Amino acid sequence: FEQQDTRRNLHISGPENAQQYIDRTLVIGEVQIDLTGDCNSCNRPSELLDNKPNFAKTGKLGGVRGKAKSGKTGTIKVGDDVFVV
Repeated sequence: FEQQDTRRNLHISGPENAQQYIDRTLVIGEVQIDLTGDCNSCNRPSELLDNKPNFAKTGKLGGVRGKAKSGKTGTIKVGDDVFVV
């Protein structure tokens, strides 16, 4: 499937409970993202893969939703520092 068919996702290693960061700001390099709420896993990728049931078994799905802060957008690069404020 194509990139535009799904949500834009970032996978960041860290704590198991990402929900503890809701209502805080994720900073990656020069980019700031307001973490706005829970994001449960969805079936969209599986639907795009003709309902192959094993897709959901590939790992933990879900996390938190975020929205880039106005004026704090930019390019995220491999190796950028990542932290929550």
